[in-house]
Amino acid sequence: MIADIPAAAGVIRSSALSDWGIWPETTESELWGSVHADSFDGEVAFLSSWLTSRAVWMSRDEAIFGVASSRVREKAMVVEVPVRILAEQVRPVQVAYTVAPGSAARGEDFRVIGNTLTFGPGENAKLLKLRILDDGKAEGPETVVLQLDGAASGVPLSDPSTVTFTIMRNDQ
Repeated sequence: MIADIPAAAGVIRSSALSDWGIWPETTESELWGSVHADSFDGEVAFLSSWLTSRAVWMSRDEAIFGVASSRVREKAMVVEVPVRILAEQVRPVQVAYTVAPGSAARGEDFRVIGNTLTFGPGENAKLLKLRILDDGKAEGPETVVLQLDGAASGVPLSDPSTVTFTIMRNDQ
């Protein structure tokens, strides 16, 4: 569709050139953000280039968490954390993630199952699994921070790319 812009511009060329001739009579503040070139053909080239870059940007394999934070009770359970890819997948994409224990202790309060998710063609949602362990101790709320790792994955990240889980005592 973007490739059709020059041909479509040809259809409106005469009226657009007439309008283009009026623009120098307007003040710069009236045109701010409206003029990107010194000629009609330059504007058409700008529009084609701008739309192409936006289409590329919008088709990136951008990864996000489905939630930014959550509270869970401290009991033996598996919490499923949604991770989404924002573009339609045509090839497998791996998204790595890391864990920052926060105030919760790895292996005592929680365990992460795996460290990457693989999205196949056509898939745009996966579940990262976080096992909450009941250590039997009387303690206050503890946190676990999960972080999508774009550098390891080669996948751009968007917000939220971090999710914080607060593990509450069983009696809260």
